[in-house]
This record gives sequence, C-alpha cells and structure tokens, in this order.
Amino acid sequence: MILLKETDKELAQRVAERLRKIIASMPLIYQNKKVSLTVTIGVSEYNDEKSDLDDIIREADIAMYKGKSHGKNCVISA
Repeated sequence: MILLKETDKELAQRVAERLRKIIASMPLIYQNKKVSLTVTIGVSEYNDEKSDLDDIIREADIAMYKGKSHGKNCVISA
C-alpha cells in the first residue's frame, strides 16, 4: 500500500501508472536469468465522503483483482 498525501484519485492513477511502467522496464536478474516483472495496482481515494480506511483498502484491493482478471500489468481505479 502506498498513501499519497494531498493527492486526488486522478493524480494517484498517474503516479501508479508511472510506477507500473518503471517496474515493467527494469527486469530482475535471478540466477543469471532475466526475469520480467509486472505489477497490477488498484487505486482508491480517501476523502470527506469516504474516510473509513478499511473500506478504502477493500476498494483498492477489489480494483487490483479486477485488473488481474483482465490481463494484469495495469492500473485500475475503484
């Protein structure tokens, strides 16, 4: 989980997408073999209307699993 202070959902999605691209562009070397990495990220937003941390984490988790079921290596917003 990454918490971004004073960041709306749109900006959080852009940050997550940059992170996803960086991870995908940096293969890992394991036992002299190049291993490609990917990440699927779910994004949710804390605001005045949604302030229960458990609900926000649950939303991000659901979004992440939705992304994983739709091909992986993506950013999905709750």
